[in-house]
Amino acid sequence: MLHIYVVLIYWGFWISWTLIFFIFYCFGIWFRLWYWWKGCEREVADAAKGSSEEQKSESIIRLSWALVHSRQAEDVQRGIAMLEASLANSSSPLQQREKIYLLAVGYYRTGEFSRSRQLVEQCLEIAPDWTQALVLKKAVEERIAKDGVIGIGITATALGLIAGGIAAALTRRH
Repeated sequence: MLHIYVVLIYWGFWISWTLIFFIFYCFGIWFRLWYWWKGCEREVADAAKGSSEEQKSESIIRLSWALVHSRQAEDVQRGIAMLEASLANSSSPLQQREKIYLLAVGYYRTGEFSRSRQLVEQCLEIAPDWTQALVLKKAVEERIAKDGVIGIGITATALGLIAGGIAAALTRRH
């Protein structure tokens, strides 16, 4: 009987320490992302005070990346707004490509798949063999196809219910 208690204490010790480690690990990841994000916001504010246009644009891209990858819908919308506002100021095709790609990611995350597909195709016109854009295009097309199948299923179900109702009404009449 003592052996069982020793085993339970041993495993309880390791499980509790594993759980504590996991909690601190997750908190550490969250804290690093939050700190990086706040650093990006600070960097954009500092760049607006007197840095070159190139540096401003790069700091906006970094902050926009963090925003469009956020889990908060309002952050994603904020990232989209920042990117759209800064798209006209893109000095190089590389920056324009990055901003269009991040816009496509933002629209994908908000559920606007057709807009995301348009932007990915625009991005692929600039860089046709860019792997990230090709992967996003595939994901967008799969999501559009999935939504189309769901829409067809809903329509077919509705038509079936209507046809069943009409058939039931006609059989009651006779």
